Amino acid sequence: MPTAKEQNAILVRQFFEDVFTKGNRALAEQILAPDFVYYGPDKGIHGIDNFFHIVNTMRDTLKVQFTPEVIIVEDEKTAASLTTIQGIHEKEFRGFAPKGAEFSLSRIDNFLMANGKIKEVRATFEHQLMFQILAEGRKEDHSYRLAPAALAS
Repeated sequence: MPTAKEQNAILVRQFFEDVFTKGNRALAEQILAPDFVYYGPDKGIHGIDNFFHIVNTMRDTLKVQFTPEVIIVEDEKTAASLTTIQGIHEKEFRGFAPKGAEFSLSRIDNFLMANGKIKEVRATFEHQLMFQILAEGRKEDHSYRLAPAALAS
């Protein structure tokens, strides 16, 4: 049986790989607290239903994929991750018409856990850079992926 810290690392990975990238709503309801809040570029998205509106929009319009590069679990209440978000702009997103943009950006997310579930996520990444890439139809990689050898040291 995993420790609380190990379980939190699993939750963070599932949040990105299964909930955000794959849109697994059933899993989201298992791993997200009922009063879940997501802080991204907006003032806060409250609740699983509202969060899934954003998830589905991003998946549909930007074909986003999230790859956790590093997950750090401080204790049973907090975790953080360095994650790569990649996407291809295929449909209108936040007023930006699709121009074939492809992007890869690094982001840092801080997690607050409560009762074995994710209660809050605070995302930090260069939203304005992403919007510039979308507006101009650029293809750019601004991620900070770590090579497997770097992770082993």
